[in-house]
This record gives sequence, C-alpha cells and structure tokens, in this order.
Amino acid sequence: MGFAGIDTIKAASFSYAGVEDRPFIQRQIRLALGRFEGVLAINAVEELFETYRGRPVFRNNMVWPSIYDLRLLAFTQNWRSLENQVMIGDSIGRLVRLSPLLAASVRYRSQLIAPASFCMDDFNPDLSTMDDAQWMMWLYRMERLARLGIVPWVYELNQQVDALREILDANTGKFAKWLVHDYFRRWYAHSGLMLEKDWRDPHRHVND
Repeated sequence: MGFAGIDTIKAASFSYAGVEDRPFIQRQIRLALGRFEGVLAINAVEELFETYRGRPVFRNNMVWPSIYDLRLLAFTQNWRSLENQVMIGDSIGRLVRLSPLLAASVRYRSQLIAPASFCMDDFNPDLSTMDDAQWMMWLYRMERLARLGIVPWVYELNQQVDALREILDANTGKFAKWLVHDYFRRWYAHSGLMLEKDWRDPHRHVND
C-alpha cells in the first residue's frame, strides 16, 4: 500500500548487524528509496491527508516513508550514489518544511492501520520548547539522519545540531538536561536508554 511492512522491518533488523547484500534486503532498500522520493511529489500537507470517520488518513495511492525506511537506509551503504544522496537530502528537506505532520492512519477498506510513523511526524521542532518525549524522538531521529550523511545539506537540521552543541558546550560537553520520560527509562521496541540501576544520583542520569 505504499508504506513499510514486515519485510522492511526484517531488512532493517539485518542492517543493524551490517548485512545488506541479501536480495530481500536490496529490494527493501529500493522500496525505501522510492518512498522517500515520493515525498518530493508533496508540496503541502493538504495533499497528503483526507478525513475518514472524523480521523485523518493518508489519501489513496500515497507512498510515504516510515521509521523502518529511515533505519534501513541509515545502516546500509551500497545505495549511496551521489544521485540517491541528493534525493534523500531533498526529501528530508521537504519533510522539514512539511512538519509538523498529522498523526494519520492508513485506510484499508474500513480498517484503520497505524503506519510506523514513530519519530517521523516533526522534522523541525523547536528545541527550546520540546518536552521529554519530544527530546527522545529528536535524539533518535537525528542520530539516524546523521548516519545518512545529509545533515550538512539541510539548513534546518544544521540549526538543530548547533542548538545541541550549545547545550553541550554549556555543560562541559555533557547532556545535562533532566529528561525522565518513560521513553528513556523503560525499554520498548523503539526506545530505551537507562543502563544505570536508577537515576537517583544525577551523575547516573548524565551517564546514560
């Protein structure tokens, strides 16, 4: 239906281990590139969504990237021709300008399905106003964008990284903001950070 599914999840999982030469992974890389390229056809959020039973849903025949597409491309290398990297940079730039996006579902007949849009709804948040959950998603997304190698090509992403540098410089290179959302403290499919036994001691919080 134009969105990532179980095969993309499987391919992304293999990519974490540095495996990308299997045919099924190469096919998913091609599909992921196509989904990011599809972003370039959208000039306004109104083109993306319609309403079904009072809820926003993606329009029919929409092709759109998920967090698994971002992960897959971030952890693989052999797709990185100059042409593809320029396209990905342009696509991320378009996602920045379309942000924030609605938390929309995919409609299949009368069924509403949640696409894997974790971390993919806002590529241009204001770091000065983000809450703890938004910080977790920003750090998670930015790491993968950095792995793509396109952050220097997108002005807004550069600004965000500069804002992070200012936070680190003000705390002798450490990230000392007190973030305690469950996204950090508990381990889920998409998140989890705490390695220390607890954060009662602020040094353990900074360590994590």
